[in-house]
Amino acid sequence: MKTKLALFLSSVLLSTSLYAIQPTKSELSQLSWQDLTLSQEKVATQFTSSKIAGTTGAILAYKIPATQGSLNIKIRSQVVDNKSVFVPNVLVLDSQLNPSVDYSSAQFTFSEERGLQPSQFEKELNLTPANQDFIYLLIYTTEQDLQGKTTVTHPAKLLAKAKGNQPPAIADLEVAHSNQGKV
Repeated sequence: MKTKLALFLSSVLLSTSLYAIQPTKSELSQLSWQDLTLSQEKVATQFTSSKIAGTTGAILAYKIPATQGSLNIKIRSQVVDNKSVFVPNVLVLDSQLNPSVDYSSAQFTFSEERGLQPSQFEKELNLTPANQDFIYLLIYTTEQDLQGKTTVTHPAKLLAKAKGNQPPAIADLEVAHSNQGKV
């Protein structure tokens, strides 16, 4: 009995401290969740305003069907006009709005511009929801993320490299983190 109680308490303590943000079910139920189909590619530039503690207020909220086994979800946040970028964090919730997995901005990789792909933060989520009709995906950024900047290779250097020339000796660009962007 003591072992079961200890395991229960440790799982409760872990589940309440693992997530960067801890929105209440009331806060979550008031959000306007956008429905996405499994094969749909969505580009978002309009963020929903929210008062969830730990976020900057700008969020994207999606409801995704989860009845077909594993889900592979790619999240990309592009640098906009070499001036700003939305640094994403993701909270995955089950169909009862309970947090399941949290992906901090540190888990996203930054990729330089290549070919037709712009400079961007990206992460592929591999999720296997068990006994769920759908899951919720909350994409947000934090005040801490907004304090940072990301260095992006100057476009003239990229062009020179693409042509096989010596890149010019110019400074790279510092891109500000923003609570808006193209995700």
